[in-house]
Amino acid sequence: MKKQKKYRPSFDLENDARKRAGNKYVVVCGLDEVGVGAISGPVMAAAVVLNGDELWLGGLDDSKRLTHKKRQVLHDLIVDEAPAFGIGYATHEEIDEVGIASARRRAIIRAFKDCKEKLGRANLIAVVDDRRLAWIRSDLGGRASIFADKADQRSYSVAAASIVAKTVRDRYMKRMA
Repeated sequence: MKKQKKYRPSFDLENDARKRAGNKYVVVCGLDEVGVGAISGPVMAAAVVLNGDELWLGGLDDSKRLTHKKRQVLHDLIVDEAPAFGIGYATHEEIDEVGIASARRRAIIRAFKDCKEKLGRANLIAVVDDRRLAWIRSDLGGRASIFADKADQRSYSVAAASIVAKTVRDRYMKRMA
């Protein structure tokens, strides 16, 4: 059995995106989505911008590695203290109509646009969990954006996005039950 590499979140991917942009005046958001393999409910995506000086950064990790209680606490800290975040989703009707891949794309782009709208004129680029999504690069800040596998374990902002997306979707599903 192949041993999986254990990652720790950092700002390395965000810094790589800034270097690729050739401009220190870009803002980098982390992007992640949940609900792609679920049997019901929407695909939910979140985009999160962090300052890098948040005192709770050390607690961030992939939402799947955290307890429910820890996710709830971190979600509230992120939405209260992050400079910007965005939420996007695709409904189960959209999933049925256009398929899961297109619905996933819609949710991610909507989260990015929601975050960008809150930032105003800022030049927003992204670090996205899943290199297979690079085909939507032009919708997510262009060539400087980074698409990386396990980014939710490697990037603070993507980890924050995974926590927000999972918590928002879980709360939605609980209300619908």
